Amino acid sequence: MEIVEDEEGLAYVRLNILLAEDALRKLDAMKNRAGLSSRGRTIQELIDTVWELQPDVNYIIEEAKNPSDFEYYLKKIMPFLVNILRCLSRFQK
Repeated sequence: MEIVEDEEGLAYVRLNILLAEDALRKLDAMKNRAGLSSRGRTIQELIDTVWELQPDVNYIIEEAKNPSDFEYYLKKIMPFLVNILRCLSRFQK
């Protein structure tokens, strides 16, 4: 693995991946919608976003295991759903 440092001294590992053309078009679309400078930065942002949303997703999954009134359940999970949508919306139209 090749480690590369940027001008700020942050270390990066160069990674080569094989993507289908369709996946590459989707990646480029997300890059453009999010206003990011490169495919690599887009992948990094997507990974960071998914990682940061884990607590919200885990909470929703745990709450779904506890049977309760649907309206009450929806009110409990709504802030977590809103956060997920807010974070992912930067990659959408």
